[in-house]
Amino acid sequence: MLNLRHSLVLSLLLVLGNAHAGVIVVDYNGSFDEADVVAEGGLPAGDFDTIGGVDDVALFNLVEGENAFYGSIYSPLDSGDVFNIGITAGMRLVGASIDWGTNLPGINWTFGTPISPDYRQQSTFGATAPTWFLEESSTTPEIFTIPELEDGVLGLNGKSFDAPSLDVTEGIYLSSLLDQGHTCAQTYVVNFPDYSPECVEGIDYKLTFIVESTLPVTQVSEPSTILLAMFAMLGFGVSRKRLNK
Repeated sequence: MLNLRHSLVLSLLLVLGNAHAGVIVVDYNGSFDEADVVAEGGLPAGDFDTIGGVDDVALFNLVEGENAFYGSIYSPLDSGDVFNIGITAGMRLVGASIDWGTNLPGINWTFGTPISPDYRQQSTFGATAPTWFLEESSTTPEIFTIPELEDGVLGLNGKSFDAPSLDVTEGIYLSSLLDQGHTCAQTYVVNFPDYSPECVEGIDYKLTFIVESTLPVTQVSEPSTILLAMFAMLGFGVSRKRLNK
C-alpha cells in the first residue's frame, strides 16, 4: 500500500538524515546472499536490514556485468529488505530484474485431499503482495517500481519481472523490497472439518542488476596475433642464418 511504502521510505530518510547515520560499504564482488548476514546490535542474522545496525544502511558498489542479490521476505519477521547500490564512475545501470518465489515448488492441491508436505503457496496476491522499487535522492525519486510480486491468485509458482529499460549513471540509489500485507510461503493444516493456512517459511527471491562500462574500449593485440608475429620473426631469423652460411 502506498501509505505504508511512503511511511517506510520517510522513516529511512529520517534515519539517513541523522547526524550519526550513514552507509556501510559491504565487500562485494558481484553476488551477495542475505543468509550470510550475521547478527548485530540486537538485530537478527540473515537480514539485509541488519547490516550497519539500527542507524546505518548497507551500500553495495556494483561491478561490471551481472550483480546478484539473494534474499527472502517472511512477514512479520522480515517484511522488507532495503539497501543502497552504488554506480561508480565509468559505469551505468542498464537493466534490473527480480526472480520472485524461487522456492515455490508449483505443487497443486485440491481441498479435501491429502496435502503434500512440500506444498507451498504465497499467502498474498494483488495489492497485498510485495513491491520492489529503486529510487534516487531527488524531487522525483522513482527510477522504477514493480508492484504485485506474485504469479497469480493461487501463488504456487515463481515468476520473473523485468524493470523498464534503464540508463542510470554514477550515484547511490536505494533498492527497497517491501511487503504490503502478510507475505509468507504457507501450507494448510487440518482444522476439522476445514483446513487452516499456516506460514512455513519466507518467499525467496533473486534481484539482478546489469551494469555496463561507459569507458572507451582500448585496442589490445590478441594472444594469437602476438604468437603468430613471434613465429614469423623467428622463421625470418632462421632463414637469414641459413642464407649467411
